[in-house]
Amino acid sequence: MNSILVTVLFACLAGLVSTDEASDLKQKFQQVHLSCAARTLFNPVGIKNLIDLDFAAAQKIPNHDCFEKCVFQSIGTVTPTGLDNDKLLALAAIFQPQTVPQTQIQLVKCASLYDPNNFDCAAAWRLYLCLQNGESALSEPKAPTCLLVRAIWN
Repeated sequence: MNSILVTVLFACLAGLVSTDEASDLKQKFQQVHLSCAARTLFNPVGIKNLIDLDFAAAQKIPNHDCFEKCVFQSIGTVTPTGLDNDKLLALAAIFQPQTVPQTQIQLVKCASLYDPNNFDCAAAWRLYLCLQNGESALSEPKAPTCLLVRAIWN
């Protein structure tokens, strides 16, 4: 009986750790998000759109494409050799677990858009749009959830 109780206790604690890790990850995302928004956008409405994850509205703001480049580089999802798919899939599992299989397919489709030797604002924007278009076509609700923007940790 005691061993069952201990097993259940550890299982519950493991669940709490996972929840805490997910919470930390989301909090770190918000910090990176705000930092890059502050560095790349000077329009308060634009920053609010990004905080609210309203990417459709934010896309209409001049120089928004550099926001993605800032985020991609700040969080380490782009490397000298390519995209860090493990980070992206881990984030997909936290933010939208139902899209993980589709995310794997979309990563393969979009990976060819990343050239570590030519990653300027326009290239970052194309990569962002590729991932966002795949996400919005595959998942509900339709709020864009670009996984590169949501890959948080270094």
